Amino acid sequence: MTCTKSVTVTLYDTVIQLVRGKENPVVQHVSKLSPVKAIFAIEHAGLYVIIKTALGLNVVWDRGTNVYIELSPNSNYWGKVCGLCGNFDSDIMNDFTTKQGMNQL
Repeated sequence: MTCTKSVTVTLYDTVIQLVRGKENPVVQHVSKLSPVKAIFAIEHAGLYVIIKTALGLNVVWDRGTNVYIELSPNSNYWGKVCGLCGNFDSDIMNDFTTKQGMNQL
């Protein structure tokens, strides 16, 4: 993605907002979102802010224009995701297929 001004990650009972120009993420715990407590860590590495979750999902943002979403190869989400990041099944030909089965290329 490019031209990212902010990134919002909702993880169970927690909303994490990364905003361009702000040094630290804004973390809000919203118990009505989920009874499950989010487990995550926020790290700073050079220009990057990294959200690491216990789910095997990492969000890496350069505090400017690029955001990267990573799923661990050992994740339980193998073949269960879709959208701009693909569906995580090692087949690059269907990475732009929507939930409705339409290819967006």
